Amino acid sequence: MLGLPSTTEVGRRLPKEAFYRNLKLTPKQKDAFVHGVERIEILHSLKESTIHIPAGEKVEEIMVVSIELRDEGAAETIVDEIAKANKHRLVFLCQEPTGRASLAVRAQGVKFGPWTQPDQLALAIKGDTLDAVWDAIVSQVAFGDAGTPKMTVEARLALTERIAALERLVSELDTKCRKAKQIGKKNELFAQMRKAEAELKQARKELG
Repeated sequence: MLGLPSTTEVGRRLPKEAFYRNLKLTPKQKDAFVHGVERIEILHSLKESTIHIPAGEKVEEIMVVSIELRDEGAAETIVDEIAKANKHRLVFLCQEPTGRASLAVRAQGVKFGPWTQPDQLALAIKGDTLDAVWDAIVSQVAFGDAGTPKMTVEARLALTERIAALERLVSELDTKCRKAKQIGKKNELFAQMRKAEAELKQARKELG
């Protein structure tokens, strides 16, 4: 599955009860496990003994976890809570009741790839250590590529978050500017918006 070597296959089901009984969850988070999940299974384990790539300074093993959902709205909560509670780096194959699927990782927040048919999803193993393999996987999920030499995956993720924040700021300032009745206030807001737009343009240029 996902184009990964057969040597990495695990196929071990995990009882979802183990998560919501042992994790400190809010009632809403617990409900996501109880009613939003059908099945959780470890599909693959990427480590030195299965892919012959040595551990890095941070990553010794990468696991691919399948989550069959009853409620697609529970996906982000489930991914977030399981990833936070696990010392391994985890890639999630989330499958909706409709049949669509998406890959997800937790890296500076939960990141999902596009939702599509399961047979359209694949992961490429790239890198000379498991640290590099993990970075490449995060890039594949979050950006649709295996990384860029110009910028680390952490920097790309941070820049993406900054772009999203600037987009929200520009939208908010535009709304306030249109509603402002005093000329002085309107001009002040317009100047702030133009500054934010310039920063947004530069950030998008840096991201490429």
